[in-house]
Amino acid sequence: PAGSGPLAPAVDALAQDAAANGVPLTLVCVTGEQKGALQDACPGRFAFEEDRDGFDYLYDVGRLADLPGKKLHAKRNHIRRFDDQFPDWLLEDITPANVPECVELERQWAAIRQEEAGEDGDSVSEETIALIEALYHMDKLGLEGALIRADGSPVAFSLGGLITPEVFGVNFEKSFGDIQGAYPAINRELAPGEMAQPGGRHGAGGPAEGQAVLLPGPSAGEAHRPGGAGMIQIHQAREGELAAAGALWADTFGDGPDVQRDFYRLC
Repeated sequence: PAGSGPLAPAVDALAQDAAANGVPLTLVCVTGEQKGALQDACPGRFAFEEDRDGFDYLYDVGRLADLPGKKLHAKRNHIRRFDDQFPDWLLEDITPANVPECVELERQWAAIRQEEAGEDGDSVSEETIALIEALYHMDKLGLEGALIRADGSPVAFSLGGLITPEVFGVNFEKSFGDIQGAYPAINRELAPGEMAQPGGRHGAGGPAEGQAVLLPGPSAGEAHRPGGAGMIQIHQAREGELAAAGALWADTFGDGPDVQRDFYRLC
């Protein structure tokens, strides 16, 4: 709870509201400092869990483009299968002309997920609303994106923008789950000069050499989150890289060591 008053009464009020709505009280995005305050004010009342599916992952652009090494072998194979199935696929910038096609892909994707979850097909999720708003206001939001077209139809797209001159953040990445390799293919196309279509380069801009890419998603070996791209963490930060990773994160987001350690797990 925000504010400067006593914490316990605020938690009680939240618990009463949750009970009135028939749901358990759940607090999300709790920092290490907030966790300590909750434990002091409400001892034994909360169980704390890491939401690994909500973690963000930093990737070096060069490794994202080349996918080197054994750890990324599976991802390369998925892309190879996609290339074999759609040898003439094309990469396009997201523009006002193809935004409606991206919106339609998102609507179809959301309908599939709702059917799988047994949810009301007439409802529209907050994620879908946010994505559609972002697509129609890319210029104002400073976003850019790319779309993969196979057999004449969009099968994947990605949307994001620069967070700092060194970090490009991916806000949305969508594809149909039954098209093998589409997710890792659009993921790879964030990197410069690695376009698989004849003579193509990513005209939308995207990250440049020497930059990092910030992507949402679970690490290798974990279940894909709904809407996620099943991202692979390139490697765990080595001992000599912890300080640099923490400094980059602090410079990008302004988070101190406590937040990095307890929420983002960077140090």
